[in-house]
Amino acid sequence: MHTDRCPGFDGWINIKYTCVNHKKLVQYCNIDLSGSSGYVTNPGYPKFYPPYVCKWKINAFPGQRIQIEILDLAIKEPRLTKTKLLGYDCTDQLAIIEENAKVVQLCGDVKSNLIEYRSKSDHLVIEFVSFDFSPSRGVLFKYSRKLAEMCEILHNARLNKLTSVIIIPSAELSYTESALQWVHDSKWLTGLLLVRPGSGL
Repeated sequence: MHTDRCPGFDGWINIKYTCVNHKKLVQYCNIDLSGSSGYVTNPGYPKFYPPYVCKWKINAFPGQRIQIEILDLAIKEPRLTKTKLLGYDCTDQLAIIEENAKVVQLCGDVKSNLIEYRSKSDHLVIEFVSFDFSPSRGVLFKYSRKLAEMCEILHNARLNKLTSVIIIPSAELSYTESALQWVHDSKWLTGLLLVRPGSGL
């Protein structure tokens, strides 16, 4: 509340937070992220980050996609340069790499860096490059594996003409709706079967 000695307007602050199990938090560089989901930070977060090239490789099962959520990014601001059309170039940077191409490049400490990205394939690399020690926080992101959209799955499907069954890459769930049967074997990921009516399956 405000008083005569402290004029102004009353207001409120909405704070969103998530409790993260330490087993789900990765604080190391240059490793493969094999879990279905998790949180990742650079070493030293949120106090500092040293100079290094840090890479995290994320692989999903065929038929899955990888969801990346940048929850915090506080690194050096871009520098002025004559080589870029926009007049700025990132020094320290965070990049999302897919199919050997940098599809996202971020730097600085702005709210617009807090993005979400969904992969088009079943593997990604997150790369954090820094050239000097910095007292900035660094990076915190969340990754998770998601089932691909049905149109993507069918695009990558294999048609078996003898059995009238479309064999779709594997996924981690069991689901049945009309002619669509999602199959998950207890030992092996056997795939998804889109069964045509009258096929006898």
